Amino acid sequence: MMHKREHLAHHSMKHYILTSYKELLKTHAPDKISVKQIATHAGVNRSTFYLHFQDKYEVLQLITEEKLVQLVSYYYGTTENDEDPKNVTVQICTHIFQNKAFYKELIHDDAFKNRLFHYLYEALFLHTEHEAIATFTAYGTMGYFIKWIKEDCRKPIDAIAHDLASISNAHALFEKI
Repeated sequence: MMHKREHLAHHSMKHYILTSYKELLKTHAPDKISVKQIATHAGVNRSTFYLHFQDKYEVLQLITEEKLVQLVSYYYGTTENDEDPKNVTVQICTHIFQNKAFYKELIHDDAFKNRLFHYLYEALFLHTEHEAIATFTAYGTMGYFIKWIKEDCRKPIDAIAHDLASISNAHALFEKI
C-alpha cells in the first residue's frame, strides 16, 4: 500500500513529466521526441519515466485529451449574458494559436481529428440540442480550424473569430425562418 507521502511524490513526478513533455512539444514534433529527451528535460532517468508511463504515446494521449478539454471549455463557460459567438471563438482561436505547434503536428492524424470532432460536437450539441446542426457546425468549425492551422495561423485571431461568428449568426437567422 502506498503511503500518502509516496502517493503525492508519485503524482508530482507524473505531473512534472507531463509538463516537461508539453514544453518539448512547443518546439518539437511529437514523433521527434524520445523518452530519453522527455526524461532528461524532466531531470529524471528513463526508468523513472517508465514507472509512471507505459511509453511516450501514453503521455501524448493525456496531453491531447487535456488540450481538447481546454479547447471546448470555452463553449461551456458561456452564460446567458455572454452569448456572443465571437467572444467564445476568440478564446478558442487564442488557445489554438498559443498551442499551434501541437495542433499543427497532430492535425494530420485521423484519430486526433476524430477526437477533435467528438469534443466539438458534444459542446455544440449542448448549445443547439439539434444533432444535425451540431454535426454540421462541428465539421465546419473543424475544417476551418484545420485550414487556419495548416496556413500557420497567419490570419489574425479576430478575423477567424469574425468569420466563424458570422456563420453562427447566419445559422441563428435560419432558425427563426
